[in-house]
Amino acid sequence: MRRWLAAGILFTLLATGLAAAGVTGQISGTIVDDKDQPVAGATVTVHSDTAEESTTTDEHGHFIFISLPPGIYVAILEKDRYMTVKYTHLVVNAGEVTPLQGLLQHPPD
Repeated sequence: MRRWLAAGILFTLLATGLAAAGVTGQISGTIVDDKDQPVAGATVTVHSDTAEESTTTDEHGHFIFISLPPGIYVAILEKDRYMTVKYTHLVVNAGEVTPLQGLLQHPPD
């Protein structure tokens, strides 16, 4: 009896995970500055008509958003002492990764 219960739970978890894998997409990439150096600690915010999420770049300038509903997104990159940048029309499709290689520039003197 316990084996059947455990097998049923495992099957449900696997089926749910496989179904979820095909209904969302990702945006991932790297943020660099005008000297082609990674920008750690930059805030990356993405939003569409149905979702909004924010994350912070790691020490290598990398970031990733997982489980985004498919749609058209806008990404905003921000960090102190840099100009804010907006990227528009990022298309997120189910089961796919949308790349974003961002550039943050220092303001002119």
